[in-house]
Amino acid sequence: MEMKQVRNAMELLEGMLKGKKFFGGETVGFLDITFGWIAIWLDLRAIEEVAHVEFFNPVKYPLLEIRRTNSKSFMSSKIAFTYPKEKLVRFFKKYHRQCSLLK
Repeated sequence: MEMKQVRNAMELLEGMLKGKKFFGGETVGFLDITFGWIAIWLDLRAIEEVAHVEFFNPVKYPLLEIRRTNSKSFMSSKIAFTYPKEKLVRFFKKYHRQCSLLK
């Protein structure tokens, strides 16, 4: 069920980018900024590696991949701190283990 919701959300976001430079059109909006931060702080590939699922397929969602890459590149140039994927994987694995112990 959750993966279907993720796929639906990804398809919705992909559709919102068709023919546009940004989610809202020609100017940066709230969703662009939010997506940019997710690209940096929650590296989607790190989450996929820990969860053993693929929900962000750059071939299936090419516009989101372009937006993710551009956002990450832009945000990284403006911010002095980004986390490498390996560090995020360690964090998410630790978080996942702790959540599993609570069940």
